[in-house]
Amino acid sequence: MDALEFLKTTIPDFAGYEDESSRRITDEQIRAFVGEALALLAATHAEFFSGDAQQLYDGLLMHCEFADQEVLHDFETATGNVAALAAADAALIRLAPRAETVDAASVQGFMGELKSAFEARDRTYRGTAA
Repeated sequence: MDALEFLKTTIPDFAGYEDESSRRITDEQIRAFVGEALALLAATHAEFFSGDAQQLYDGLLMHCEFADQEVLHDFETATGNVAALAAADAALIRLAPRAETVDAASVQGFMGELKSAFEARDRTYRGTAA
């Protein structure tokens, strides 16, 4: 299954990449999906979060709650490679469910992977701008 099909089967009413409006909704859907996984992690394992782990968590949660407006502008005007956009989004969506199974020893590594995936996603969005 390619990344676009994966997203369509994983995210209810996935908006896609057809136009500016769809891309804005897609951005919100991806960030919400990851944010929900992070919220569940914090709700079930609050003891995992102190010091560096809390700081990393807070940064990820902010990334989920608020779009980087410069990146979003580039994404909204994207005319390029839909497969690359979908692959970047799918990487985040594939990681998010791991929030259910991480333990205290692996939580920082997991969140580091999410941060890296968000950074790669931003680079991809910027790289497909018109």
